[in-house]
Amino acid sequence: MPKVVENMQLILGPNCDKIQLNLTQGVQIWPGERAQVIHRDDSMFPVTHKPFEFMVNAMWAYTEFTKENGATIVVPGSHLWEVDRLPAEHEIALAEMQPGEVLIYLGSVIHAGGQNRSELPRTGIALSYCLGWLRQSENQYFAAPPEIAKHFSKDLQEMLGYSVQRPNLGMYEGAEPNILFEQYPGKIITRDWLTPDQNAQIRQYYSE
Repeated sequence: MPKVVENMQLILGPNCDKIQLNLTQGVQIWPGERAQVIHRDDSMFPVTHKPFEFMVNAMWAYTEFTKENGATIVVPGSHLWEVDRLPAEHEIALAEMQPGEVLIYLGSVIHAGGQNRSELPRTGIALSYCLGWLRQSENQYFAAPPEIAKHFSKDLQEMLGYSVQRPNLGMYEGAEPNILFEQYPGKIITRDWLTPDQNAQIRQYYSE
């Protein structure tokens, strides 16, 4: 898992203060199910020409992923295509994996769950990550409210959204939302969470 998060940081980190956990999902394709419609996951963010990646996914194989049981269909390179272009047959690949292996793919890549022609279900665990200043697909504050999230590691708390994304995005009562992990203090001192550029601008303003 740390290596996966490290890769997410490499892809998403340059364009946000902190990355977020966008979605956690168990995916099971049963025998006889047809293939999913091919799609791009980042279409949930309605920006026509995205200047960089908004989200990245990790699909973990809980059971074996094969051509017969519905291995994930992916179209390598499709993140560079025009949005309305569809893949030809020879451009489609299958992510066949053994249990414990993981497929990492960009939210802008065309993909789908495959058709299950086997006699057993195919099970995967999808973890999706996005830029820290976007709304998450799954409302993490209901999935893991403060009374639960307070027991998580600090890194996971921040990834769920229990921290401020500079500048000043996601605060609670003018403070970090992690104050909800303790007894409400009553009196809260508000503050600003500014980017280095903004801090430099303020220092220059007062120096003049």
